[in-house]
Amino acid sequence: MTILERSKKTDDISAKKEDVGNAKGNESQSQKENDLLELSKVESQFQKMMSEFNAIGGFSVDTGEQPVDTMVELLSSKDVAVSIAVLLSYIRYCVNHGIKKDITIKIGYNKPPSIPMNFAINEELLGDIYPGDVVEIN
Repeated sequence: MTILERSKKTDDISAKKEDVGNAKGNESQSQKENDLLELSKVESQFQKMMSEFNAIGGFSVDTGEQPVDTMVELLSSKDVAVSIAVLLSYIRYCVNHGIKKDITIKIGYNKPPSIPMNFAINEELLGDIYPGDVVEIN
């Protein structure tokens, strides 16, 4: 084999390696583009989900009335706070869907909370109100 033939063979091998490298580079580039496209889809879905949870953005139904923003701060044990949050969720569902519903609440049947419960509305501590048997909401 002559030097010219050997050089030509080396050039052919180099060209094949470049073609394989370009193909791999194209696959790699294509994979990167697919990953970026998928990431942008996931980001847009996440932004859409978060916009549905955005309470500050207002309500989607125009009632003609302006909502009243009230800050409620609750100081108690975790169990009491969770129970109140669940109760508020039930009430919210009924109010938003126009459902007439009786909700039975049992208070004090479990162990007493480790921290006494207090809460403030718009940074004013609300005093005790003697509980009645029926409270109407809305």
